[in-house]
Amino acid sequence: MRWTTSTEDRSWFTTTPAAGAADVNLELAAPQRDWQGFGCCFNELGTVALNHLSEAKQAELRQRLFGAGEGDNQLTRCRMPIGANDYATSWYSHADQAGDHALNSFTTERDAETLFPQVRAAMAINPALSLFVSPWSPPAWLKFPQAHNHGRLIWDSEHRSTYARYLLKAVAAYRAAGLPVDALHVQNEPDSDQKFPSCCWTGATLRDFIRDDLGPLVERECPDLALWLGTIERGDHNAWVIPTLVDPEARRYCAGVGFQWAGKAAIPGVHASFPDLPLAQTEHECGNGTNTWDYAHYGFDLACHYLRNGVTSYCWWNPWLEPGGNSTWGWHQNSLYTIDTAGTVTENPDGVMFRHLCAAGRPGSKVLATSGSWSANARAWSNSDGSTGLALHNPIDQDLRISIAHAGTTISGELPAHSFHTVVLD
Repeated sequence: MRWTTSTEDRSWFTTTPAAGAADVNLELAAPQRDWQGFGCCFNELGTVALNHLSEAKQAELRQRLFGAGEGDNQLTRCRMPIGANDYATSWYSHADQAGDHALNSFTTERDAETLFPQVRAAMAINPALSLFVSPWSPPAWLKFPQAHNHGRLIWDSEHRSTYARYLLKAVAAYRAAGLPVDALHVQNEPDSDQKFPSCCWTGATLRDFIRDDLGPLVERECPDLALWLGTIERGDHNAWVIPTLVDPEARRYCAGVGFQWAGKAAIPGVHASFPDLPLAQTEHECGNGTNTWDYAHYGFDLACHYLRNGVTSYCWWNPWLEPGGNSTWGWHQNSLYTIDTAGTVTENPDGVMFRHLCAAGRPGSKVLATSGSWSANARAWSNSDGSTGLALHNPIDQDLRISIAHAGTTISGELPAHSFHTVVLD
C-alpha cells in the first residue's frame, strides 16, 4: 500500500496510515465502466515553450507526462487540433486557397514541423497513446464571413461536402504521418463566436452534417474512425445533444459525445438518458494563468464531476507554456508546467493535482463506484495490475482523518488542510 500526499508547501511525499477515529469515511464498491485514460492537447505555443529546453530536458519532462513510472502521468488519451486553435502561433488551415473545392492545395506541412514531432516523441515513451482530433474552424473561404474567427459554414451541399472531405483528408494525412488518430469530434465549442478560430453551429445543423455529409463519408472511406458529437460547451443537452441522439440516422454515426467548459452541466442529463453511450471530457478548464493552489482544488472538483457522470477519458488542455501562459489572442491560461526562456521548469499546482489523479487511474482500468461522507471529494479505479487506485483531496481549512473501506479491510490516514492524495492498494 502506498499513500502519497501533496500540500501547498511540499509535494509528492509518502505518508503512513495510522489507526484512529475518522472524521469522514469513504467506501469503494463495484466497477462501473472501462477507463481509457487521462491526456492532454498538443498545441503550437506549447511547442514554443518546450523548445526552450535541451533535448535531454525535454525527454525528462515528457517522461513525467507520458511515462508509466511511479509519479509519471502515463497520459494516453490525447487531443490535437485540425488546423489552428487558440494556442496556435497564428491562424491557418490545411487548405487556405480560396475556392479550392478539390482540395488540391491541402497540406499539413506546418503541423509536420510543430505538432507531429511532439506527438511522435510522446509515442516513443507511451506506444499506447491515441489521439482524438477536432477542428476549431473550417478553412475561412468555406465560411461566411470569410474569417478564421467567428462565422458559420456556408450551408449548401458543395461547401458541406468539401468540408467533410477536408476533415477526412486531415485524418488520413495524420495517419499517414504515423499519428494514432482514432476519433474525430465535429467542432470545438460549436456555440462560441470567438476572437480565435471558431465556427458557430446549432444542434440541428450538427445533426444534419453528421447524418447527411460527414457520417456517410466516414462510413464509406474511413470506417475505423469513430465520429463523435463534440466538443459541447453548453449546458442545455436538449439543444445540443438530443437532436442528434434521437435522430436514428444521425445516431448510428455517433460513437459518443464530448463535453468541456459549461458542457459539464449537460453531461448528467445525457448520461442518465443514454447510460451506455461513451462520453468524454475533452478540455480541462484553464484558469487565468496565475496557477494557484486554490484553482487546483477547483480542477480536482471538476474532474470528480465528470468522473461521476460517466466519462471514459479526461483531457488536460496545455501541458506546458511560457510564464503567464499568454495566448495569441490575449488570454492568460494555466498549464501543468511553466518553462521560461532560460529553460527553468516549474511544476504548477495544477500539475501536482493532475499527477495525483493520473497515478490513481491508469489506462485500461475500471472506474469504481464510491460512497460515504467523502465520496464527492474522491475517485477510485481498479487497475489492470490488480491494484486499486484512489485520488482524493481536502479542499477545506481543517485537517481531517479519513477511513477508507475496500475489499473487507479499512485503513485510516490524515488529510491535511488543502491537500491532495493518491492511495494505491496492492
